Amino acid sequence: MSACYYERFHRGLDWAKSGKYLVISDFTEQNTPALFRFEPDTNARQQISFLKRGEKDTQISIHPNSQAVAFIRTKDTLSDVYLIDEQGKE
Repeated sequence: MSACYYERFHRGLDWAKSGKYLVISDFTEQNTPALFRFEPDTNARQQISFLKRGEKDTQISIHPNSQAVAFIRTKDTLSDVYLIDEQGKE
């Protein structure tokens, strides 16, 4: 696993309550930031957010039931809160 995408004051990962996986901000093979579901036991990594140019996702929070992920998507100086399921569907 590469180094997690991190900015000062921005939370770049969160553990599921079960402890079986975490959601991280990381870079794709094309060097663009995205959210990934990562399972440390198997090193499985699945991309769950797909950003447009200039966007980034931070402040990740997994819902206690582990079925939804909330995060902030920022582009330039504008930010919005998003909610997706654990597979990446809005």
